Amino acid sequence: MPAAKLGDDVIDVVSGARGIAVTYSESLDGSSGFWLQPKARDGKKPSTIFVDSIAAHVMKAGAYEANLAEFVRADSPQTAG
Repeated sequence: MPAAKLGDDVIDVVSGARGIAVTYSESLDGSSGFWLQPKARDGKKPSTIFVDSIAAHVMKAGAYEANLAEFVRADSPQTAG
């Protein structure tokens, strides 16, 4: 597994895409990568973005717990209650 972990704020050094690592995927051929969830904008959750592990650079470890409200909609099950 690469240096990035689930919940980290990750940037793709190739495309500049940035978000929280929400899924890690590893294939039989040895390739691996993360699905990133970008920050919510205007109350809408953008689609996830795939980033190859080699291009994934950690901007802030454990950012998901620190900034949960920025990455999910206010009416999502994670924040409702």
